[in-house]
Amino acid sequence: MGRTERKRKRRLNNRECDVSLESLQDTIFLKKWMQSLGWKNDTKLILKNFASTGRGVSSLLNINLNQKLIEVPYNLLITCTNAFESNIQNLCKTSAKFKAQEILTLFLILEKHKNKKSKWKFYLDTLPEELPALPWLCSEAEVSKFPSYFMAIANKRKWDLEIGWERVEKSIKSSWICPCCEQPLNRVITLNAFTWGYVVVNTRAVYVDPDVVIKLFGRDLSNFLSDSPCLALCPFLDMFNHSAEANTRAELIYEGDSWKYTLTTLTSYKKYQQIFISYGCHDNDKLFCEYGFFLIHNHLNNISCSLEEVLSVSNISLNKKQRAFIENRCLPDEIYVSTKGLSFYLKALLFVVINPDAEWGRMIYSEDYSSCDIMFMCFTTKKVLILKKTKFLDNVWKLKDVAVSKYALSGIDYIKNKIDLIDIILEALDSYS
Repeated sequence: MGRTERKRKRRLNNRECDVSLESLQDTIFLKKWMQSLGWKNDTKLILKNFASTGRGVSSLLNINLNQKLIEVPYNLLITCTNAFESNIQNLCKTSAKFKAQEILTLFLILEKHKNKKSKWKFYLDTLPEELPALPWLCSEAEVSKFPSYFMAIANKRKWDLEIGWERVEKSIKSSWICPCCEQPLNRVITLNAFTWGYVVVNTRAVYVDPDVVIKLFGRDLSNFLSDSPCLALCPFLDMFNHSAEANTRAELIYEGDSWKYTLTTLTSYKKYQQIFISYGCHDNDKLFCEYGFFLIHNHLNNISCSLEEVLSVSNISLNKKQRAFIENRCLPDEIYVSTKGLSFYLKALLFVVINPDAEWGRMIYSEDYSSCDIMFMCFTTKKVLILKKTKFLDNVWKLKDVAVSKYALSGIDYIKNKIDLIDIILEALDSYS
């Protein structure tokens, strides 16, 4: 078998693993509904279940660089103004103020409850019932076994959800009865329903210019919103999966005689190939916490380091001048190591640690480090990485002891991925030794 034939067979086998979702009722109804409201599928986008990612998007056409992938008419977006137009404020106390995410959550709950009576039914039917593996959906016992830096992030997001629910509970009229079925408040807006809606908005909403939203609505929203109406749910667009290699541009633009949410790809794709978009320049920490997934290979990944870790493995004490320089000049979020090497600020920190009397500013910004300095930087960074790996392994074992939910099991995989990254970086640093 020749090389060309082998490649053709491999492409065919890969394609056979991908299953079209175009014949499913949910897909058919969604597309027909969107087209009835002005959407034009000019790029012949289709939905598939891909072996590697699950549900995603491809096209019957080749997609070129700088080509518009999708244009969704503004009237198909769910924004905070939809909540006002549905008179959602009637179920709230007059003094109530919500965040945009909470308003969209309430809107989703009520529209989903309407079922066939909802204008948005065909979009709502495409939303997953099962929640993604977000770490902040873990129990408190499970969260407590995460690495300390990530535990703080997860607890903050967990707290945001709980505060949002508490605000909704306090702000909705206890006498409210659902107009479509006459059920009381506590049967319709429940904690489970709120969690579902909150997660859907958190993982699927896109950014829209709040000034445009307010302008098109024609009314001030500040009496009802505590932040800006900058979030929207966009049918079909939320079917695209993320890739760290993808590059896209999202815009809310006025074209012709109407507003549209437009997504342009800065990457080309062949027909039938999965089309990825970028959710942002996110490492796995961000992806896992915001969307409930992480990438096995993500070139944006890094391992953060701290001054305390450096000092603990090097047995060096700093004078006041050294500590002040590091605290004022070395940005904590920029002190890390990746497969590309040590960050600018990690090298700066290590240089100050080992050279108490040097002219730090000139050396750091010129990066004119001696071979001895570089050797120390690599050696110390390796010791920090080994320390962090030991801690991560301990986190894995402790989390295994208490893990019950699927969210915690995904957390274990996430920590293991961090350990794998450390091993890769250690191997790269060995080449400098």
